[in-house]
Amino acid sequence: ELHRHNMEAFRYIVSTVAEGGYAPAVWAAWGTIIEKRPYLPHCVREMAEIGKSCGAKWLCAGKRSNKGHPHHPLYLRKDEKTADFDIDAYLEAL
Repeated sequence: ELHRHNMEAFRYIVSTVAEGGYAPAVWAAWGTIIEKRPYLPHCVREMAEIGKSCGAKWLCAGKRSNKGHPHHPLYLRKDEKTADFDIDAYLEAL
């Protein structure tokens, strides 16, 4: 139930930005926790599909983990810059 509500909220936000004529920017920042929670890869895949339907651009910050996971903000320097994140390539490797 919580997952469904989260996806509805995510869809609402990115679609609202897209309807305003902008490409939504989504910051990928889940870190390595995705390896420890079996439901998270499914959540990210669903978010990627929602984002794709709204023309979202994915970003990350800092170096990625050894397995390519985007770092969680807690583990970033405060002056890190964002960079493009290829969500499709990431999901293929996941």
